[in-house]
Amino acid sequence: MHATALKDLLCCPVDRGYPLQLENGEYCDGEIIHGVLRCPTCGADYMIVGGIPYLMVSGDAQDSAVAAAKVREAAARDADADEYDTNVSSYHTAVESAALLNALAVRAGDVVVDLGAGTGRLTVELAARGAVVLALDLSPRSLEINRRKAAAVPGGVVHHVVCDACYLPLRDGLAGKAVSGMMLEHLPGDAERRRCLAEVYRVLRPGGRLALTVYNYCVSKRRSGDREGFHGTDLYYYRFDATEFRRLLDQYRVRKVTGLLNLPRGVQSRRLDEILAALPLLAQQRGILLFGVAER
Repeated sequence: MHATALKDLLCCPVDRGYPLQLENGEYCDGEIIHGVLRCPTCGADYMIVGGIPYLMVSGDAQDSAVAAAKVREAAARDADADEYDTNVSSYHTAVESAALLNALAVRAGDVVVDLGAGTGRLTVELAARGAVVLALDLSPRSLEINRRKAAAVPGGVVHHVVCDACYLPLRDGLAGKAVSGMMLEHLPGDAERRRCLAEVYRVLRPGGRLALTVYNYCVSKRRSGDREGFHGTDLYYYRFDATEFRRLLDQYRVRKVTGLLNLPRGVQSRRLDEILAALPLLAQQRGILLFGVAER
């Protein structure tokens, strides 16, 4: 973690106290590698391990079933992290990433929150464009891989933080942009999804932009009845229709809701997919993902 994050960006996820106080800090090339962060108001302590601060709220702060679901997801993400990049097709990544990055129009120096950053599909692209990236995830192993990739970006500035997307350890109004690729559908329940989006709203500046994708309850999934379930045994998911998705974003100014990955299985054409995405009513029915752009 870069020392500048401690002064300018981070806060306690419990009561938003700042600046966090560093104790027993160990540095390497300007980064804090190990140490303890202490909240100046509630006194909570958070560890820094391998350059990554762990700013998670305790399970006592949440409903026990919700907290347990998040623990299971973190373990599943950790177990999958080393194979994740190969499990998501390059075509899927290309279509989704292009839509999200084009919507954000990142400029050098922009502060961008990468929510559910995982192993770095978007993080590396954002850093290469000159953004100051806050790469957030509840999976430590995923962020370790992400951190290694980000370190190879010339001049890249990325702060990696283990945290819960529903309790962001970030100060109010610090970011101009936020992005989330296939994260929201894994939060267990409507209340948690709304809490997450309210936290992003708090962290964005007025006029700040959010671009995100979620699983779509498209025609093919409706035929199979595949709306809600688990990948494996522990990774929960839910598929949204366009009306539900817009309703979740009701505190924002919604600029766009359409579908991505609109073509039949096995057909790959980014240009054709973009043409279909420009027809929202059709794309909302066909796309594997829903893609939204909203502003604070």
